[in-house]
Amino acid sequence: MNVQFLNEQHKSRFELARSSMPAMQRADRSKLAFIFLITGDRSLRKKVSPYIHLKDGRFLWPDTIVDRAFSDHRDALLTLAMQFLSNVKATAPIHLMDDLSDDQLKLALNAIIVRRTGIAEEQLYDKTDERYFYYM
Repeated sequence: MNVQFLNEQHKSRFELARSSMPAMQRADRSKLAFIFLITGDRSLRKKVSPYIHLKDGRFLWPDTIVDRAFSDHRDALLTLAMQFLSNVKATAPIHLMDDLSDDQLKLALNAIIVRRTGIAEEQLYDKTDERYFYYM
């Protein structure tokens, strides 16, 4: 299954965040799905900004994030993001369909794909690019 980003800006934000993560965390599909969600939704990114600093690569994971400050179950996208980190299996599909806009639903479904199958790292350099051969 191919993962679809909302736009090029979402893709570049995600790649920047993933590249700033420690190597072991890049393989964690739950964390990648969480990062996929927050890089695609501005309001969600603002809510987690005290804990997640995408540009610096500072990530405070579930122990600090999953607390009563995020117990607002009216925000379906935030609930899904928190469930990716806590491995709770509680979000009903009908909850996602009813409460999310079209773009948010697309984002949520693709984040679920990332959580299930992971996401392949793309080549950083095109093999026809001379910089690729310089670093070989």
